[in-house]
Amino acid sequence: MRAKTRRVRPTLLALAALGLMLLLGGCAGAPSGGAGRTPTDPAAPVSAPTAPAPTPVPTPPPYAELVQHRWSAVGSFGPEEWDTDLPMERVGDNVFEVELWLERGDELKARMDEGWTVNFGADGALDGVNCAAEARGLYTLRLELFDEERAALELIGPLERDAAWSAVGTIGGGDWDRELPLHPAGRGIYARELQGLRAGEELRACPAGEPGLAFGADGSPDGPALTVPADGDYVLWLAEAESGEKRLELWPRETRLSEWCAVGSIYASRWQIDFPLTQIGPDRAVLLCPDLRAGEELLLRRDGSWARVLGAVGPGDETALTVPADGNYLLELQEGESGAELRLLPQDADPGQLRLQARLLEARLMARYPLCFHPGQVYGEGQVRADSDGDLPGILRQLRLLEDLLQKLPAGFPEELCGPVPGGADETERPIDVYLVREVPGEQVAQANAWGRHMSLVFQCGGESAPMAAAHELMHLIDRRLTLLDAGFEADWEALTPPGLAQAEDPALWRDYFVSDYARLSPAEDRAEVFAYLFHRSPRDESGWCAGRPGLERKALALQQAIRAAFPSVRALERAWWER
Repeated sequence: MRAKTRRVRPTLLALAALGLMLLLGGCAGAPSGGAGRTPTDPAAPVSAPTAPAPTPVPTPPPYAELVQHRWSAVGSFGPEEWDTDLPMERVGDNVFEVELWLERGDELKARMDEGWTVNFGADGALDGVNCAAEARGLYTLRLELFDEERAALELIGPLERDAAWSAVGTIGGGDWDRELPLHPAGRGIYARELQGLRAGEELRACPAGEPGLAFGADGSPDGPALTVPADGDYVLWLAEAESGEKRLELWPRETRLSEWCAVGSIYASRWQIDFPLTQIGPDRAVLLCPDLRAGEELLLRRDGSWARVLGAVGPGDETALTVPADGNYLLELQEGESGAELRLLPQDADPGQLRLQARLLEARLMARYPLCFHPGQVYGEGQVRADSDGDLPGILRQLRLLEDLLQKLPAGFPEELCGPVPGGADETERPIDVYLVREVPGEQVAQANAWGRHMSLVFQCGGESAPMAAAHELMHLIDRRLTLLDAGFEADWEALTPPGLAQAEDPALWRDYFVSDYARLSPAEDRAEVFAYLFHRSPRDESGWCAGRPGLERKALALQQAIRAAFPSVRALERAWWER
């Protein structure tokens, strides 16, 4: 804590000093007879007043200059070990933090301005010993600066991103010791989808990390277990009241509701994006839709097919619901005795509700795919954090666009993307870091980074939606595997375009080979644009974006063949989504 300095008023100080000087001067100059000149005598010399004492200046803390510099984490976790810096965020006067994924044995430290002149280790000393990860997982590296030679560096983790409750039981051959994390589904409510359960298997819920303290169906410790009534897919629910009372329920996962997706013109998606509904009861599924625009339309479909639709009138009806006015809405699918009913209800979506929806969607995506979200953080310089209430509609919108992309990938494709490359030195699997920011510098709406073992996606949540951006950036990550598996892939791709055509100014010269002007920037951007168009605009649909453009047709086919050769999950299918 900075010490307080008592400040004396200069006027009083000067008067006191002047009075003291006059008193001393009079005593020293007066003869013993007392006949000498007095200070009031006009002939007597007058002493000049003393200048006010300078105001004390508070001493800055020893770390004042250090916090003005850039701080980052560096270590063996990077693609180029000890040369890849992850920026740390200032979260206090002298405290910096960063979240990062580490493998067991990874080492790291913190350094200033991407150099080694000033760096701190686990012992808090300059050039100190490295921090080391004891297990695989997500960590927080926390740096507290004291001065140029002392700091406190702490590696916190692995961090638990799931809920505080888990399911235990005999499912999947378990013996009441294997935990399946439950995910938050509302205040005091936790849930998890369980697929492929067998009749007779049993379940309880326990606090995370404490399988020996399991609660039964009646909410009591070691109470009667829930029993799976028949083979199938189920949802396990745990409700915990503020009083501590608990209730555990297991009910079938009703595919007739939970597999419906909303599709329409919302969020500039041009009827190309599927937004999954969340089933919240045996006969009800919903989708919270913030920030809709008047006149936008939507209805439901299944499996991305127009053969199975549900509109305003009911199943098989293609009459879309129309947004009556700008605002937040809840799309509700209710099934009753008279059939299924689809309604669009105005919703007073307060920030707390939107934040909960975003967190639930993050948890769902992390449970299904190798992803790691970093809410409220930025990846690089120039980005603006998205963590205010005003950012929440954009965050939720971007999460749903990302979910649409992921659910259309072949089963196992994300894991292959994050896994080791056959014959490569890297044999580890690590998730894709996802950053949702308010603003990305320049004209970009998204970024992708693939350096060795580290892969990340950065999406802008402010402004208008860019539905094709996620597929574009995904291709940059796919590129990593294609180029590692085939050393000649880059040259083969460049050979598909006549030399010098990328620099031609007249669009009539290059339009047969490039799907957009942006595709001409580099071969990597060319592939990313082609993949985004393949993903969202099939060459066989009415848009015909590459019809009559033989150069583009060859590129589309070459990219489809390269991805199929690099990913076993694609080869297991007759046709992937981008091959339709």
